[in-house]
Amino acid sequence: MTRASFLAAVALFLALPLHAITLDDVRRSLGELRGASAITVRIDTNDRRTEGKKNTNTTQMLVVAQDGAGVRLVRATPPKANKKDEETAVGKAKELMNFAPELLKWLEGATLKRVSASSFEGNAATLLEIVPQREKSDNSRFVKSFADVLLLWLGPDGRPLAAERTQALEARVLLIGFKVRSKETLRFAAAGDRLLATKQVLDIASSGLNKDQSGVKTTTVTVQP
Repeated sequence: MTRASFLAAVALFLALPLHAITLDDVRRSLGELRGASAITVRIDTNDRRTEGKKNTNTTQMLVVAQDGAGVRLVRATPPKANKKDEETAVGKAKELMNFAPELLKWLEGATLKRVSASSFEGNAATLLEIVPQREKSDNSRFVKSFADVLLLWLGPDGRPLAAERTQALEARVLLIGFKVRSKETLRFAAAGDRLLATKQVLDIASSGLNKDQSGVKTTTVTVQP
């Protein structure tokens, strides 16, 4: 076999899996991740917000466990003020402890725009460019422009390695204009029958009524012994 034919064969081999991947494949893979195994995680959050010239920076630490009895808060720093705050924190923790159900929601009615060979942290990966289905709203008539793009990196086993979702909206009500931009990035790791979101960064900015606001919320999740 000549070098040219060998390279052509390799190129063909690498190309075949890319064309074979569909969103149904991803959905089936995510559906296998039930998130029923016992786990305890530590969740650290840093929330930086800017409103005009005012800056705030808050931090939070949670230890959350899930077993046959359900999801429960082990401890929190600072402590939760009331039961409602505790339930909100536990609900968010449950989502991060197995992000597969949330990803499945993102993929409902979505359109696969492009599949390409890529890399993630130095390793080979497959990159999917996806357009999520736009939710219907009674306020759609006020929207001038809207964009929503989901990038999903898959490993050789078809499981998600990372995701990036970017949304941008521009609307006008009467003579008042509003703009909102958000970018959510996630890194995943396998943890038993879970798709653990080990890091989540949510970057949001908005403007309207002569007021600019922005914030970056960074959350890390670490499995505890």
